[in-house]
Amino acid sequence: MKKLFKLATLILVVAMLAGLLIPVATASAPPNEAAETGPAPLPNAGGNLVAGWVRLANDNWAYNIVTGSRVETVGEGDDAVRHVVLTLRGARGWNTIDGVAYYFLNPADLANVYGNDDLQEGYMARNASVRLDGVVFRFGGGGTIADGGWTRIGSDWAYFGANGVQVANRWILDNGSWYRIGANGLMLTGWENIDSHWYFFNSNGVMQTGWLRTGGEWYLLHAEGHLQVGWHILDGYWYWMDPANGVMQTGPRLIGGTTFRFNSNGQLQETVQAAPATPDQPNRP
Repeated sequence: MKKLFKLATLILVVAMLAGLLIPVATASAPPNEAAETGPAPLPNAGGNLVAGWVRLANDNWAYNIVTGSRVETVGEGDDAVRHVVLTLRGARGWNTIDGVAYYFLNPADLANVYGNDDLQEGYMARNASVRLDGVVFRFGGGGTIADGGWTRIGSDWAYFGANGVQVANRWILDNGSWYRIGANGLMLTGWENIDSHWYFFNSNGVMQTGWLRTGGEWYLLHAEGHLQVGWHILDGYWYWMDPANGVMQTGPRLIGGTTFRFNSNGQLQETVQAAPATPDQPNRP
């Protein structure tokens, strides 16, 4: 048996060397093609246009939609093979695929993408926040609307609701701290006037309470965060917070016709020249 196999192999090799056996090339299927109108479909990593999901570099994705088809015959006679050639256009904007909403970037969207520099036209929005018609949506790694929470937009922070939409003009309680999101949808820091009250948010956006030192001055903030002004008594000591700006006062100060003296810690030491209390100063020492 082994001798017969070796003999057959030898005959095959000799025949190929003699040109008696010529390999027959198989005609490949014609490629799919782009539609004449509509966004251009994106090729896959191999450079081919395929229908449906298209995997791109860095785990990005696009989607090509079938707009038509035709049958093309390759070869002749008994060797003829019929192939279906698809006409494709690229998905752009919102598309529902298998019951799930995805967003594929238009050229105008690229200037409003935050958090993922790999995204290009036609790519599925993923691991990024995208401003669409004035509303910012947050997309997770799978391209679906992400759960609520914080995300960075440029050098700022934004907060997204459970529907994936960026919130604005809203208080956020997170891990026991209060934050404020401004009208532009970004976290506030520093001094901010909200509903006619002044609040101070540190560099991490946390609303401050109690004593605050900033810009070389001391301020007193209510337990609910708003700036305190006028007379206040703390731990048995009276303090005067300037009604014009909330700054704690030191040294001699003329208040409502009366001169008061405060030490360097802002604590009232003595009344230098007394004057009767007035209706606009009911809480005075």
